[in-house]
Amino acid sequence: MPLGNRECEEDWLKKIRTRQLRYSRQIPFAMMGDGGQQTLLESKALIVGLGGLGSIVGSYLAAAGVGHLTVVDDDVVEVSNLNRQFIYGDALGRLKAEAAADFFRRVNPQISVEPVSRSIQDVDLPWDMFDVAFDCLDNNESRMVLNERCYEAGVPLVHAGVDAMQGQVFTSIPNVTACLRCILPKGRQDRIPVFGPAAGAVASIQVSEGIRVLLERFPPLTGKMLLIDLSDYSFQTFEVRRAEDCPVCHH
Repeated sequence: MPLGNRECEEDWLKKIRTRQLRYSRQIPFAMMGDGGQQTLLESKALIVGLGGLGSIVGSYLAAAGVGHLTVVDDDVVEVSNLNRQFIYGDALGRLKAEAAADFFRRVNPQISVEPVSRSIQDVDLPWDMFDVAFDCLDNNESRMVLNERCYEAGVPLVHAGVDAMQGQVFTSIPNVTACLRCILPKGRQDRIPVFGPAAGAVASIQVSEGIRVLLERFPPLTGKMLLIDLSDYSFQTFEVRRAEDCPVCHH
């Protein structure tokens, strides 16, 4: 074998062994396996909003080996973010999308991350390339834009929100379930308080739902809203039905 070919083969084998070792603690799960891990590596996820939810969602997706992340946020890192957005500890004043992309690449150099430092209202994305989208936004005005674009493109959307010690998670599948427009009021909210651990708990469930979408394992919150209250550790789930007057999903 020519020396060049041998070196290429050895390099390829080294990458395979490194990949197997990196994901060796999650591959044994029944819903994962080698095939599931390969599916994640070939998947494309969209994260919109890189605050308390999105920064954690992106970290876990990167660590799990989701192959391509597109991360969207037009904000900059401020001191008031740091009680829950701990990935930005050394990035004050930087654009969140750029700083988050750098962090996710450090978490897992084997994946690709594309930062987009624009608002969801102003960005033009190839929507149908995504296998799943994560709503990590902090206002319903922007959520309505994301919801409509995902529904039109047939992209499953995993929504989450946090308010103080409470949170919610909902998975919308186009042409199967209700959408966010059915359940959330329009308009922009005032700045809300956020308990850091609440963002972490909600984001973890949001990631779990999204990974199930990517693996084509029916997510438990498909068409259902989970409400979490960390003040008493209560969890409630209820079915979300399409609104008859919804202009997005009721056809």
